Amino acid sequence: MTAFSCRTPLSGRPLSSGRTWTRGSIGITVGVSAVVVVLARTEGASATQLLGGLIVFGYTGHVASTAWLARFPELRVMTRHRPVRLLVIPAFLIVAACVAACLVSSSGRPWLLLGFFVWQFAHFQKQNLGLAAMSARAYGAPVLARVERRALLLAGASGIAALVAHPTLLDLRPGYRLAWMFLLAVALWIGSVLTGLVAMNRRPRTERPTALLLCYASGLLFFGPVFVFRSPYEAVAPLVIAHGLQYLWLLGTMAADRNPSEPPVGFGQRAPALAALGCLVLAGGLILSLLSGLHAARSDGFKLLYGLYLGIVMTHFVVDGTLWRGRDQWSRRFLTTRIPFLVVPSGRTGSRRRARPGPAVRKGGRIPDR
Repeated sequence: MTAFSCRTPLSGRPLSSGRTWTRGSIGITVGVSAVVVVLARTEGASATQLLGGLIVFGYTGHVASTAWLARFPELRVMTRHRPVRLLVIPAFLIVAACVAACLVSSSGRPWLLLGFFVWQFAHFQKQNLGLAAMSARAYGAPVLARVERRALLLAGASGIAALVAHPTLLDLRPGYRLAWMFLLAVALWIGSVLTGLVAMNRRPRTERPTALLLCYASGLLFFGPVFVFRSPYEAVAPLVIAHGLQYLWLLGTMAADRNPSEPPVGFGQRAPALAALGCLVLAGGLILSLLSGLHAARSDGFKLLYGLYLGIVMTHFVVDGTLWRGRDQWSRRFLTTRIPFLVVPSGRTGSRRRARPGPAVRKGGRIPDR
């Protein structure tokens, strides 16, 4: 989920739905990460099975849940207006991943997967940026300033650089280890965390509610396990599971709300949509998890299936990035309909910075009427 282009201060009492969603997101990010680290450090079959179940539900399950969004008519309309991003590019990625999985040698596969993981973790941090932006909207606070946004993105880039420097954390062995790059990533991560916290602390107290501060801080510290632990399950599993459950929490919130012009619905009316989402997450997550286990297969058929898995996950990146792009009119129409308490209305999406006049205005010309 990418960040929204919400850049104007809001006033007024925050909606209870927004407060509930923000607190739940914080609890998921912090609580799930801690639980996963504890499970990863606990010996025993039960802990291993529970951790595997969380990966199926949280990671591969959240990828499968993207298909659930097709139930919304606004997105079916959006697909007709964005066929390249929502149909052509996903189809190309799936075909390309299947071909690459079959043709790339075993020695080249780690490099292929390394590029995949870089894209994946960049996608994770964009979602953290989106969570912080929506939390600001939910509490009626000014949205993130430029330095706050850049500090959050730099914290994610530092975590990605640390993973590239130590690819064994991703269970990859491309034949190198860049200790100097890891140390540089540590320095950049600490600097970005401090910069972001200082920038947030400079806000007036009324413009940085505790929930927003905690949500923003959890995004800054999201890649912390990468710098602390040396086991893949301890360093990376908290990231993938927390990211997936954040996404499922948001989809569950969408299932509970309708168009703001319609009356609220009770749990009985929401239950079918939530049940359908849960079944899709469990069934789709299990299938994708089985496909992901074919990464070391030697048969061309199994390689093809593993490529299909990679293509589906990359399709999730592209489709997800398109659907949550607040600058797009079709995306904004969908978001303001389904989660109005988390998105700035379209008439209030200006920047804090003074808009620069267009070429016609700067030259004294007249902008034609539309």
